[in-house]
Amino acid sequence: MRVLIVCLSAHGHLFPMISTGWALRAAGHEVLIATCGGLTPVERTGLPSVDLAPGFSMAIPEGMDVRRSAAPPIAEQEWAGFFAFTAEVMAEGLAALVGSWRPDVLLHEETLLIGSAVAIGAGVPSVAHGLGLAHGLAEVDTLFEPQLPLFSRFGVHGLPEPTAVIDLSPPSMGSVPGGWPMRYVPYNGPGMLPEWLLDNGDRPRVAVTLGTFNPYLTGVGPAARVVELAAELDAEFVLALGSVDTSSLGPLPPNVRISGWVPLHALLATCSAVIHHGGTGTTMTALDAGLPQLIMPADADQPLNAEAGFRRGLALVSRCEQLGAKQVGDLLRDPDLRRAAAEVRAEMHAMPAPGEVAQRILGLVRG
Repeated sequence: MRVLIVCLSAHGHLFPMISTGWALRAAGHEVLIATCGGLTPVERTGLPSVDLAPGFSMAIPEGMDVRRSAAPPIAEQEWAGFFAFTAEVMAEGLAALVGSWRPDVLLHEETLLIGSAVAIGAGVPSVAHGLGLAHGLAEVDTLFEPQLPLFSRFGVHGLPEPTAVIDLSPPSMGSVPGGWPMRYVPYNGPGMLPEWLLDNGDRPRVAVTLGTFNPYLTGVGPAARVVELAAELDAEFVLALGSVDTSSLGPLPPNVRISGWVPLHALLATCSAVIHHGGTGTTMTALDAGLPQLIMPADADQPLNAEAGFRRGLALVSRCEQLGAKQVGDLLRDPDLRRAAAEVRAEMHAMPAPGEVAQRILGLVRG
């Protein structure tokens, strides 16, 4: 079976699909990733890839200031426009690739319905791959409305319907009606683990991460706030900020460590809690690890993820400027947070593994 994976080359869109891609490859199927926007994350997955729009990049130009303090709702016009733009950029190259490579099925991220449109036009099945929690947004039609003229070019009138949907959401935090449940198996990129990571130390470790894009929106303010509070707390704080400039943080207390790029699932396996921005990949990796979360959302679906975690009883939510030592202490000591996080982890680990869903995809193709 030939499987064409269609996604943006952004960490939050690409990474949730890689475990599925490798499950398909391990089962003996041909897998090809079709993407655009910058290939570096894709090239590190170990799976072959094709650039659908050479020269197109989603990287923020050096020196460009995109920071803002207000977080818009996910379906705001600018996000609908962004997804419409990327779909248009990918459409021609994707249609040509489907015609030449002739996949048996298209597996596309849920935000790229152009994958289903092209599949329908080519007469092959498509599977929409969830990226995280199922929020059941009523505004989803509005989000894709600007793409309707593009879909019509492939003979689709209205929103294209995928043949099947892979749902990563733990059941107690929402589900996609009729979706195929699948366990979220974290892929956070490759990396050598530093020696200190394997030393558990004598006090609880807290991971602090802002994801790959939020520092461009908010700066390192949330991490700086944690640094300010660290001296009051008996815990080790690991600032997992990748290649972000951290010079503005100044001298660090002895219980704060800055790390470069470390695969998040490996870091969280050594932690007692995590403080983060609410990005889908971070949220899902923390759920898989069974950790209490403290979320300071800023943009896109981050407020929705934060609200879902709060409602489930496994997350605290705060604005950066309101974060205090008591909240961080509660994050580490509240047994109810830890119990709820453990329950969701158990739910996720009981869901069908990617290898099982790979067999369902094969069954879909065989009819």
